[in-house]
Amino acid sequence: MMDPRAEHWDHDPQVRLMRQRFAALEASQDGLLQGMGLSPLDARLGPARRQARACFNRAWPRAQRRGLALDPAGAAELYLCCLARGLSHQGLRPAQELLPQDSLLFALAAELVS
Repeated sequence: MMDPRAEHWDHDPQVRLMRQRFAALEASQDGLLQGMGLSPLDARLGPARRQARACFNRAWPRAQRRGLALDPAGAAELYLCCLARGLSHQGLRPAQELLPQDSLLFALAAELVS
């Protein structure tokens, strides 16, 4: 039997939006890793993901203040910019065609834009 509280959460628009964002982040990460030919179990991904999460947690509020990354697809693009930074610190460089083309998102991920 389903918990009645869970059913309530399914109707909350903010919860639905957050779930959509997380699904978009996961899908974009999976696409990048697949495009790079990396196994999801590659040991270098743990540190890269931790760095990407920290980067995203700093960059996302800044992006939102600028009206960027508001929808799930935009949040996923920003996360990919952060993940690319984390991967590069592990010696893994994603090909440019696998990454978003928005240089402002990369600048926010690198904290170059105030």
